[in-house]
Amino acid sequence: MSRRGWLTVVVPVGLVLLVGSWVHYEYTRYEKAYARLIPGTARAEVLQRFGKPGDITKCSDVNRWDETNIDQKSMKCVEEFHYFSRVRIGDWVVGFDEDGRVVTKYFSSSP
Repeated sequence: MSRRGWLTVVVPVGLVLLVGSWVHYEYTRYEKAYARLIPGTARAEVLQRFGKPGDITKCSDVNRWDETNIDQKSMKCVEEFHYFSRVRIGDWVVGFDEDGRVVTKYFSSSP
């Protein structure tokens, strides 16, 4: 096979592998970090695992840890970090109390 013929095979295959790896990384990046979150995780650790949030808001009326509702009196959420993927619809939301500890987490998906 000539050099030109070899390049016409290797370059497209390399690009497909590169794009596929990027999509897989973007698709699973927040999901993996989200799965490792436990109540009481420090804000600094969340920033280390997730990176800079796409948005920071006051806490919403959604008081959940995954699919489990949380008693309003037992948690005092004051701030939420929202993380958005480039390849998925929805966002991972992490809520913090006044001490900067995780008290809520849920995935919000638009219909």
